Amino acid sequence: MNHISQREAWKLINACADVNAGRLTGRNLRHQYLSPVLPGTLTPDAALQLHASVYRSRTTPAGPDTIWYVVSSDGTPVAWLTLILREFANSEANSARNRRRKGYLGPA
Repeated sequence: MNHISQREAWKLINACADVNAGRLTGRNLRHQYLSPVLPGTLTPDAALQLHASVYRSRTTPAGPDTIWYVVSSDGTPVAWLTLILREFANSEANSARNRRRKGYLGPA
């Protein structure tokens, strides 16, 4: 990765793209060809979570704590994005309402 300005880095970080602005970096962990993300001065629990996500096999399903994107400053991760899976309690009601709006008059 080539060094870029911090202004450009924040645009790429917003898009979850790989970025290197010197002291500020962003890494998309779905690309396993990249070098590992160093834990820096993370707590032991956070370092274990990061390690599990960085070295997760492509065949291992992602869980809610799987880290997908890491932002680091001076070699220490300062923020990351995880995959959160949520099931909405009213999804059936919304689905039925949408079918009625589209003219399908099946079970409500």
